[in-house]
Amino acid sequence: LTTHCIDSSTTVLPPATYSLTLDVDRHSDNAGFEGLARGRGEHALMVAQEKKPLRLYVTDRSPDALSVSDSLTHRASLPWFLKDISGLHYDRNNGLLYVLSHESAVVVVSDLDGGRKVMSLRRGHCGLRRDIPQAEGIASDDRDTLWIVSEPNLFYRFTRMAAS
Repeated sequence: LTTHCIDSSTTVLPPATYSLTLDVDRHSDNAGFEGLARGRGEHALMVAQEKKPLRLYVTDRSPDALSVSDSLTHRASLPWFLKDISGLHYDRNNGLLYVLSHESAVVVVSDLDGGRKVMSLRRGHCGLRRDIPQAEGIASDDRDTLWIVSEPNLFYRFTRMAAS
């Protein structure tokens, strides 16, 4: 994997010195990879397979080898009712994996050791006045703000409430 610094003067990126191809069985043309997040290690990536079956892969490249494993699927403790994965984010500061599902309208927050919380994206939960229609992307910042992007061009911001 390569890292490039992109600023306002960047017009062309040099060719990648490394590429990765994951070939998995898919039953549908629209059930392939849907989420990508940077993992724990320097060269680690987490890749989500949308459905049929739901899978979370982790890749890691060392100077000597490349490893690919779907062990993350079990470690994330995905709930049985999760219909798809539409986005993925790994918060390296607190070690939490955020798995977004637009069909189930939830965010699963996993500590990767079996612990998980489920955040509903439906009206009446988390301060939402209406359902998030089709959540497709998720990220957080260094202030523990959670960002979700949804069709059609909607952005949502979730912040932690101060404990009283």
